[in-house]
Amino acid sequence: MRCHRPQRGRNSPASVPLIALALSVAGAAAAACVYVPPGTSSGELAAVKNDAPLVLSAAGGAGGEQAWRGASRPADLTHVVVDVALDVEGGRVVGTVECQFRALRPATRDITLHAGALDVREVMDADGRVLAHRRRGSTLTVTLDEPLAAGDVTSIAVRFAAAPTRGYASSLEGEDGFAPEAYGSGEPFGLRDWLPIWDQPGDLTTVETVVRVGDRLSAVANGELVDVEDDPSDARDERTYRWRTPSPIPVRAITLAAARFETFAAAAGETKLYFHLPAGSDEVAAQRTFGETPAIVESFERRLGTSLPFQRFDQAALRGLPERMLDGGSLVLLDQDELVTPEEELDDLREGPRRIVARGLARRWFGAWITPLEEQHRWLLDGLAMQLELEYEARVRGEPDVALEWEELLTRVARRSAEFVAEPEEATRAERAERAAWVLRGLERRLGGASYENLLQAFASGERGRVVTVEDFRRTALDLVGIDVGPELAQWSGRRTLPELRVRFQRRSVEGVGESLGVVLRQVQPGPTFRLELPVVVHFDDGSTVAETMSVSARDELMVVPINKRVVDVSVDPEGRVLASLDVEKDDESWLAQAALGRTSIERMRALPELERMAQTNEEARQALVQLLLRSPEPTLREAVTRSMRFPGPACTAALERSAADDASPIVRRAALHELVQLYAQGVWSPTPEEIEGFLALLQREQSPGVLEKLESLLEIIPSNG
Repeated sequence: MRCHRPQRGRNSPASVPLIALALSVAGAAAAACVYVPPGTSSGELAAVKNDAPLVLSAAGGAGGEQAWRGASRPADLTHVVVDVALDVEGGRVVGTVECQFRALRPATRDITLHAGALDVREVMDADGRVLAHRRRGSTLTVTLDEPLAAGDVTSIAVRFAAAPTRGYASSLEGEDGFAPEAYGSGEPFGLRDWLPIWDQPGDLTTVETVVRVGDRLSAVANGELVDVEDDPSDARDERTYRWRTPSPIPVRAITLAAARFETFAAAAGETKLYFHLPAGSDEVAAQRTFGETPAIVESFERRLGTSLPFQRFDQAALRGLPERMLDGGSLVLLDQDELVTPEEELDDLREGPRRIVARGLARRWFGAWITPLEEQHRWLLDGLAMQLELEYEARVRGEPDVALEWEELLTRVARRSAEFVAEPEEATRAERAERAAWVLRGLERRLGGASYENLLQAFASGERGRVVTVEDFRRTALDLVGIDVGPELAQWSGRRTLPELRVRFQRRSVEGVGESLGVVLRQVQPGPTFRLELPVVVHFDDGSTVAETMSVSARDELMVVPINKRVVDVSVDPEGRVLASLDVEKDDESWLAQAALGRTSIERMRALPELERMAQTNEEARQALVQLLLRSPEPTLREAVTRSMRFPGPACTAALERSAADDASPIVRRAALHELVQLYAQGVWSPTPEEIEGFLALLQREQSPGVLEKLESLLEIIPSNG
């Protein structure tokens, strides 16, 4: 099947990859690749979508697009002034929120805000006149004195008080300088519980935030700090902080925080960076916590082809956040328990400061500056942010080690898929993000790195401060490389299940034809079949390989590979490219071959369960595990191997002891000590006096707090039992 589109000119890059990539993206022949010219209606585009639906946005120019996107509400929010006093002791927010709207429809008279359980005291228009209003559930409907024509602008001011239980919190007591403090955000719960405002995704607005605080607190919010005013007559040392965004941000990105901060400054290109840490923090703590921010910004800017979309970027560490509040426009709130860490413990952390900072920065482009029209489109932006974060991790830690993190994500997604079949329930935002990141990673591999990078840059570096849908991403890909990625995205995002692939091998001999290997595959998941491309690599005894790609669309598939040498193993998806659950049946010799150190980190990780099974009786499997523990270059794999070191004999404990003492990674040292504690508790290992002396010597030189904790727990139980 071929896909055609009008020629754009000899120099147009979009006309080059169309034929080459169409089949790999669309999968089966039934998934047609169709060019959709600019101006195509959503109905016409819907006619070519795949069986799993995507929510379609209207096509057309910017004006028509904005009009369509505002059609579900009578007025568009254009500016917000949040003027509040924070009562930290009482946990209250008191003040006024003024919302400026532009009418989208003629004769607009009623405008709806969200007010949760707020105490609404008065509603006024721009001239200070009291307006009629009515409550219904969490909404507040305001009736204007005069109807607005389409395009007219008006302001509504709501005077209110609140004692929120969600979205906003304050505390007078804390540790390590984190008190008093207060914070409020639109994520993860929304704004309506602590501000009267239009509280829906898909709206962008400029924001002015005026925060009045006492007790020598500092206040941070979105945008630029305009001024700070002191009230010398106030016994509470009240100050007023005024912040203003120079350009629109998503409504739900409105965020503020107040505490006795120590503030440190840095820069990333033209962007000013400010780090807010608890009182008493010094420059060493700031560097340890946020020091990689400029490098992360630079890396993301190169990847996305655009600068950080804020002239000023603030990060504030607070205590007790309900979730990582990473969507706060140019202000990110981060839980200090995951950031402020002794330097010697940094390597112990899987999600240390670098990861948390990278995650927050990734969401600057995808979610805080580019915002989803509705929640059902957020999975795409969250997936792009997670993919960007893991790409940076791969640059720091190496691709083979981070590939194992992708494999762990796959395991979680597959487990949730199985749980959903047994008991359907709504996916969480984190679950949708992990699945989306995997889908986008697969799309990148199918399109090719250069084409996907062009797509990513075109999508991220378009008009700043805009509302997007999944269809915008689809349309960008279509315009840039001539490929309709809609069917590809729909197949994976439109279902909660995953492909469950049962793979078997058959050796065949046909007289006059020769030897061949049959790869037999069956899709066993409930529901419809999936279309995918499955890499298969055949390994021969002379070290040579043959790589094939198995096109899968039917319930049962067969691929025949001619062979003229002895096959020692067949590897299925060796680089972990396919979002699928694999059940591969092989003999023990093949599993030992798969575990060889020369293979990919994914293959070696996938061989561990079989090696652990075999190691109870098979010496080769025991030696393979020992070699993986002592020689694998990936810390994540070495840590996983420790959990398989449970076979009888001194070789097991000797390898664990060596890793506990000498491994370069504290994560692995800690894991090895943990397994030794388990083996001792089970009565299958008892250290010799010489070994105990070795642990005591290790206690004197170990620097990692996490490893020391495990080591001390081991030394505590040994004397008490032996």
